[in-house]
Amino acid sequence: MLPGALVSIRPVNDSEPIGSPLRVGSNGEFRITSLPLGKYIVSGSWVGIGRPFSKVVEVRSAQPVTINIILHFRPCADQPNDTKAAPLTPSDELAIVTDLISTFYQGQTVKKGVVRDLTIDNFHVKWLTSKQKELIRAAAPREGRKYSRKPHTILKPFQRGDCVGLDVLNGTDGASSYEYRLVNGKWSGIELSSMIY
Repeated sequence: MLPGALVSIRPVNDSEPIGSPLRVGSNGEFRITSLPLGKYIVSGSWVGIGRPFSKVVEVRSAQPVTINIILHFRPCADQPNDTKAAPLTPSDELAIVTDLISTFYQGQTVKKGVVRDLTIDNFHVKWLTSKQKELIRAAAPREGRKYSRKPHTILKPFQRGDCVGLDVLNGTDGASSYEYRLVNGKWSGIELSSMIY
C-alpha cells in the first residue's frame, strides 16, 4: 500500500472499526495482531484522495499470515495501459460525464441559478439530460453579460487500463482531476486533485 496511508479494519458484519487506524510504514506494510478468524473489510485513505478504498480479506488461520492488499491510489495517467481492458464506449462516457455534472449541480435548480459556468469540450449534447442542458444554458455566456472568470470546461475522458481519467479546467486557470472505475456495473469516481493558479 501507499506509504503514509491510514488503514482501518472492521468485520464485514460490523460498522465499527477494530482499534485505531494504522499508519502504513515507509515499506508499504502494516501489521495487526490477534484477529479472530473471519472476513474483514480493510479500508485505506490518504491525503488528497477524496474517499477511502476498501477490500474484503479473509483470515483463515490462527497462525501468523501475510496478506497482500493492493489499493489503487495511482492516478490514471500512471496506470499501465492494459490492452486487455474493454475499450471505453460512448455509453460509458455518457455515464461518467452525467455523474460528474450531477456532482457539480447537486441540489440546485435552474430557478435558483447555477454556481459555475460550464462548457463541454468534445461531447455530444444529446448525451446530456434535459435538466443538465437547462443548467448549462442558464450558465452560458450571453451578450452584455460580464464575467469575472472563465467557464469550467470538461475535457474528453481518457482510458488507461481499467481506469478512466477526466480533467475539468476551472475558471481560475487551474484544473481538477477525476478518475473513474467500473464497480459492480456502475462507474464510480473520485476527485484526485484540484489546483488553482
